[in-house]
Amino acid sequence: MILTQLSKLSDSEIYLCELLSKIFSSLSVACAILIILIYGLVKEIRSYFKFELILYLIIANMSNDLTQLLPSSFLINSNGHITDWCKAQAFLTTTFSNSSLICGAIIGYSCFISVVKPEHIVDHQVLYRTLFISTAVILPALLALMLVYILLKLVLLLLTQPMSLGVGAGLIHNQLNNFQKG
Repeated sequence: MILTQLSKLSDSEIYLCELLSKIFSSLSVACAILIILIYGLVKEIRSYFKFELILYLIIANMSNDLTQLLPSSFLINSNGHITDWCKAQAFLTTTFSNSSLICGAIIGYSCFISVVKPEHIVDHQVLYRTLFISTAVILPALLALMLVYILLKLVLLLLTQPMSLGVGAGLIHNQLNNFQKG
C-alpha cells in the first residue's frame, strides 16, 4: 500500500521528503555531537553512570541518523534496482533503531531500580555496562543479520523455485518479475 502511495508522489515531492529527512537527520547528528562533546569536556558529568547510559542512547540515535544521510543515488541505480548500499542502509537502520529501543528500555529500568534501590546501579556498574553493550549493540546487529539472511534466502528461493512453495509463492514470483521489469 505504501509503495502505491509513493508512486503517486511527483519527483519534486519525493525530493522534498528526502531533503527534509536529511535536514532533520543533520540537526539530530549536530545535537548528538554537541552532547558527546559536553560529556567529553565536563569531567563532573563523566562520573555519573546514568549519563553514560544516556550517552550510549545518543550514539545509537546518531548512528541511525547518519545512515539516513546516504545519498539516494547510492541506494537505487539507474535501472531502478536496489544497490548493496541500500541493503547496508536497511541493515544499519534496523540495527540502530533496535539499539535505540533497547537503550531506552534499559534506561527506564535503571531509573526504576534507582528509585527502589538507590545504590544498586552504582554497586553493579560493570555488570550493567556489559549487559547494556551486549543487549543494545550486539543483539540488534545479530537480529538484523538473521533477518537479512532469512529474507535473502526467501527471495532466492522465490526466484529459483517459485512453484515449490505453492500458488502464493508463484504469485509473489510473478509480482517480483513484474516489479523488476517495470
